Amino acid sequence: MSQAQAAETANPETGRRIRFQYWPLVGMAVLAMGAWIPYFLRMGEPRPVMAMTFWATSKEGCDVGVDGAKLMDFSRKYSVAVACGFSSPKVDQFQDGLIAVSSPFTIVANPSP
Repeated sequence: MSQAQAAETANPETGRRIRFQYWPLVGMAVLAMGAWIPYFLRMGEPRPVMAMTFWATSKEGCDVGVDGAKLMDFSRKYSVAVACGFSSPKVDQFQDGLIAVSSPFTIVANPSP
């Protein structure tokens, strides 16, 4: 049976061939399955970690708490630093001098302020 014959079926009443009418449904199913491809391609990548427990502002600057237990997997290669600032839509973020960056901290298991 060829592809053309498989795509058409005979109408028992008239004997005429009817074309396959469900091709849009099959196309949508293929697209829906294809949407999962990026998910499966990224399965080996590390997931984002939310380790910031609190943040606050004061006249002296910013206060941030980091839960080091969530970052212990990264402690051999990396340190933690915090950037703090108030952005203004009138100033370019890369030219803004009001953004403060802390010195790097060693990652330890207990929470560090």
